Amino acid sequence: MASKHGGTRLNERTGRGCRLAARAGERVRLRPLRCGDEHAFFASIDDEVMAAQGWNGGIVDAMRGTFGARTRLRLRRSPSELAVVDQRTDEFLGVFGIAFYSENPSSHAPTIGWWLARGARGHGLGAESLGLALDYAHRTLRFDEVHMGVLFSNASSRALIERSGARHLYDATISLPTGHAEMGSWFSHTRAMGPRSMAPGAPD
Repeated sequence: MASKHGGTRLNERTGRGCRLAARAGERVRLRPLRCGDEHAFFASIDDEVMAAQGWNGGIVDAMRGTFGARTRLRLRRSPSELAVVDQRTDEFLGVFGIAFYSENPSSHAPTIGWWLARGARGHGLGAESLGLALDYAHRTLRFDEVHMGVLFSNASSRALIERSGARHLYDATISLPTGHAEMGSWFSHTRAMGPRSMAPGAPD
């Protein structure tokens, strides 16, 4: 669960208006987040997710108040919040977000962040869904480079990012939405790296 803080919408920075053709893997599929996902979206946020994202209860409550309007707006633009769903049952498993964040030390590359619901962790689904999200960012949104930030305390997501082939940029203090700051690492994944086989094994 790499950090996925609120950021600037893709279209405000790129002017792109791409449509998402659902990205499907062997077990999971990515599709645009929908208003009907609201219950499952918030049910997927537990204490582990809040710690990884740097959220507290007040921040999650504020997200509830804007979920519908924010989701409808982004559906009219390039989908930048993607639901991870079970390929067979369509069960909601987690979320990926792609945006420009103030915490990102680069102004030219968007950041990918995500989390998985508790029941989806530990089965290799994070590896599969991250590969699909990187493919979407590079091939559909046409970003040559994307960044991923992860806290030092989040060892499982760091391992997942490294297995994706991303290159470590440097370590830095990451400002969290709560106003606190923790040390973390920034990674870069480029289109030239291409897809990499990511065998299950990481907790995400």
